[in-house]
Amino acid sequence: MDEKYAQKEANAIIKEVKKASYKLAYALDNQTWTNYWSNMVNEELKQEKQHRGMAPAETNWTCSQTDAAKLLCCQNIIKYTLGIDSYYPCIDDYLHIKKTHFKAAALAINYTDAIIEALEGVDVEIILNADYCCFN
Repeated sequence: MDEKYAQKEANAIIKEVKKASYKLAYALDNQTWTNYWSNMVNEELKQEKQHRGMAPAETNWTCSQTDAAKLLCCQNIIKYTLGIDSYYPCIDDYLHIKKTHFKAAALAINYTDAIIEALEGVDVEIILNADYCCFN
């Protein structure tokens, strides 16, 4: 794939992720006194930093660590909210999958209407079809 095209495609994805993230932050961080969205993104960001720390130094990332964390959080919450990922994590999974999956599933169950309303005007297909591996 042409490097210029890849960067242009990545920029379009990142733009949509930032839009979704902003709207989800507004919707979910204002439900209770807990910043649900921001906390989940921060947790994912820690994992992304650890992941990138193991990559070769010459790896050319096409998005920031924060944008990658937001992408993963957006994808998870959209999948759980829309029922695309029909498997919800259970207690047996706690040791084997990222904790942000539990948060995304719980938010989807508890705040479905707020999430759907927040995602109005967001092209969720671009986010869902984004391949994390294309960002490196």
